[in-house]
Amino acid sequence: MQMVREESDEERPLLSCQSEDQGFDSTSTVASVQELAGTRSAWVPILLGQIASLLICLSGITSIVLTQYGIAFPSVQNFSSYFLISIIFTTKLALESKGETEADFAFIVRSRGWKYLLIALADVGGNYLVVRAYQYTSLTSVQLLDCFSIPTVLVLSYFFLESRYGHFHYLGIILSLLGVICLVWADVSSGRTTEGSNPVIGDILCLSGAFLYGVSNVSQEFFVKNFNPTEFLAFIGFFGCLISAAQTFLFEDRSLLEINWTLPACLYLLTFGLTMFFFYTIVAHLMVMSSSVATNLSILSADFYSILAGVFLFHYEFSVLYFLSFILVMGGVGIFSLRPIITGRHRENVQIQAE
Repeated sequence: MQMVREESDEERPLLSCQSEDQGFDSTSTVASVQELAGTRSAWVPILLGQIASLLICLSGITSIVLTQYGIAFPSVQNFSSYFLISIIFTTKLALESKGETEADFAFIVRSRGWKYLLIALADVGGNYLVVRAYQYTSLTSVQLLDCFSIPTVLVLSYFFLESRYGHFHYLGIILSLLGVICLVWADVSSGRTTEGSNPVIGDILCLSGAFLYGVSNVSQEFFVKNFNPTEFLAFIGFFGCLISAAQTFLFEDRSLLEINWTLPACLYLLTFGLTMFFFYTIVAHLMVMSSSVATNLSILSADFYSILAGVFLFHYEFSVLYFLSFILVMGGVGIFSLRPIITGRHRENVQIQAE
């Protein structure tokens, strides 16, 4: 996705960084660790990432409960979340519009509305494809292949955000992915995995969905850092709502008429929508403080929280590998966060200051 900057050269850089060194210099590393560990900026993104993971876990549990009421329609569920996002943030942005300026709602629609539409298509498409993948392939495959969003984000951010990563970043990514592998190993050992009705189709759907997630995440990082989270949420909610409504009309309208819309079913659907509303809100602000890669690593722990919830709610077999998985994921996130990500724009600022 080609992303063109529309602000002046005086705007702030994409990422606020402290150092350009990416090696293993012991002195600078120790100083960096001590400085970062004691600052709010180092730990707030990690904490927000775990809150986002818990919200993903809650949305998964809610989805399972919804299927018991005959509601297994990803477009309907997506519509509920995008609708709530749109109601709050699109309304807020429109009310705060400052006529005939760059903050004017109409100006934003004309200048970059089409870009938000493309991002919404990627976001809605990613959600839809991954949910559909569960119908054809195993949970194990989805857990593994869904991680394809991480290399997607790495590559896209390298080219479009000019992000550069050091040894600490790659070590953190490897540890986090090892945590996912550990979790999948525990699932296979417990015998909870099933082959699926059409694994090839399911795996293709999951990979495609993960790729679209990556596109959406990198685009989100660009826009929330160059403009603001409210604007991004306003348009992702507005366009996501329209796209989800169209999907519902095209693929799920007849099935909806057969549902017995009881009060509990409606409440659980509302709970799902609210859960995803808070998830999108937190992630948008998390991207400002962190990066799309760090965010994707943080929410890998959602699988651990889901399994832990399954142990208590659905009587899954407990395995110590679950905790090992969590330790690896969180260790990877912590190591990744020890060093700042360097962007092309920051390197230009450093060179200017040096001159």
